[in-house]
Amino acid sequence: MRQTIVVSEPLDAEQELSQLGLKISVAQKVARAASAARASALEIDVAFTPGMLSHIYGNRQLRLELLPLGWRKGRFNNVESVINDDLGIQIIFQNVDVACVLEHSPQAISGKGSGSRQLVQNGLQSELWENPVNPPTDPSQLNSKHGVTPTVWMFCVSNDGKRLRAEVSKPSNFEGDQFEDFSKRIFVLDEEGGADPDITVNPSSGGNDDADFDIDVSVAKK
Repeated sequence: MRQTIVVSEPLDAEQELSQLGLKISVAQKVARAASAARASALEIDVAFTPGMLSHIYGNRQLRLELLPLGWRKGRFNNVESVINDDLGIQIIFQNVDVACVLEHSPQAISGKGSGSRQLVQNGLQSELWENPVNPPTDPSQLNSKHGVTPTVWMFCVSNDGKRLRAEVSKPSNFEGDQFEDFSKRIFVLDEEGGADPDITVNPSSGGNDDADFDIDVSVAKK
């Protein structure tokens, strides 16, 4: 197993994020939007409401920030993401148990399914080959990643009621329902957070990513 590269100093994190087409201020804004949405859940709400709101508003803020910059929405096997075709980067928002702790690898609150596994695996395989399906002929496009399967990075956010933490990290291949390790972790936020419901890691999603957030609404026509 390769040793994980951890980037925790703000200046270093800013430089690393710039290679992913991100700014640390943008990443922090996304994490705070997700945390604020989670905190808006009421005690009378259904159990998965805090996580659902964090997931919805985290993805929304990520897209509000990045789509105007040339990113696009990604949607594969129930996995929502944002994709930068020029950089060959795909970012997936993820609620985790604990982020930004050196001795702990973030664990997804809802176990990951085949969609996430496939996206991670395909992206890592593409890195090994580094050749587009249709290589560009225009010299100005030689550094473009168009045609290459994007590398997956997870935007991990945690809030235990005391600390709001966020990191942008690159997962290694995994076989089960949880991330096994990360090849690189970029810490972007660690600050005091508001009250948050107890967090329980769901070991399995039944092979269906984000299954907790698939709610069928029946509308009766009058």
